[in-house]
Amino acid sequence: MGIKDEIINRIKREYTVASICADLNITLEELYNYVVELRQKDKRYFYAKVCSNAEMMLSSHKQPENETIKITIPNGEFSWVNISDSHVGNIYDQLDRFRSLEDFMYNENIIMLVNNGDSVDGPEHEDQSIERRIPNLDDQLVEFIENYPYIDGFNAVKIGDHDNRDKTSDGYNFQSAIKEYRPDIKTYGNATGVFQINNKEIMLCHDMKDKNISKAELLDDRIITYGHSHIYYNHSTYANGKPVIRIVVPSISNLPLHNGTTPGFLKFTVTCSSSQIVGMVIDNYTFEGKGSHILHNGSVDYRFPFENIKKEESNGKSRKRK
Repeated sequence: MGIKDEIINRIKREYTVASICADLNITLEELYNYVVELRQKDKRYFYAKVCSNAEMMLSSHKQPENETIKITIPNGEFSWVNISDSHVGNIYDQLDRFRSLEDFMYNENIIMLVNNGDSVDGPEHEDQSIERRIPNLDDQLVEFIENYPYIDGFNAVKIGDHDNRDKTSDGYNFQSAIKEYRPDIKTYGNATGVFQINNKEIMLCHDMKDKNISKAELLDDRIITYGHSHIYYNHSTYANGKPVIRIVVPSISNLPLHNGTTPGFLKFTVTCSSSQIVGMVIDNYTFEGKGSHILHNGSVDYRFPFENIKKEESNGKSRKRK
């Protein structure tokens, strides 16, 4: 039996991608490269499916585009990494940081990665004032597809304003190319990306001016993360006696948009009890200089239920830890 038959056999038996790789002694990248080849001949068995614990499987059933990914963590801690604005193709992109990020997640035993968009810089004709290392979308997409981290679990990318500006010479836009050549990645287009961990919804947006979010949703019991601004900012506030947790995720590239822009990423860790989130820590990580060395740059604590946060903040007890 050949390697591709072995892969199909394990997909039918509902192995996780991590189990398939371990069984066959192949990497995740090798597995998904085989999957891309197989999908070009037969669309069965090769749809990404997220398990309730955030691990990834491959399924014979296509998952609904508007599906809300639901992750259940009964007790203990669960972490994921949130990045944004890699702008692959710009002269300030930093592809080596994808590898550093992959190593970081492996060492921290994190299997979930979400991205708030502007993954590529877009075609040159869109803005002649921007210097681009790679001027055309075809080659930008190739670099992103070949370098973006492969992980064991949920891997989600929101489409930013730079991503779907044009099509390649083969007729692909960013989203359709990712669906074809990176079946491990869940893409969210114009609609706001939503996934759920236990009792809490997390919304992925690109711009804080996202018109797909209603005023009611902004004031509801959820966590909303944004990209676009390239700078980490905790925009959380209170409305109707509830905290509105709104976090702007920093750019992973060196593309400057604001004075004081510091490239980096965030690690979210929730503490769960009886399938409820009872606390959350956001760790801010930055990259040293123009390189890919990762530095920890402080944390912010949230404790639940929500009414406790308001009381603690008014007493000055909710604070940044270093």
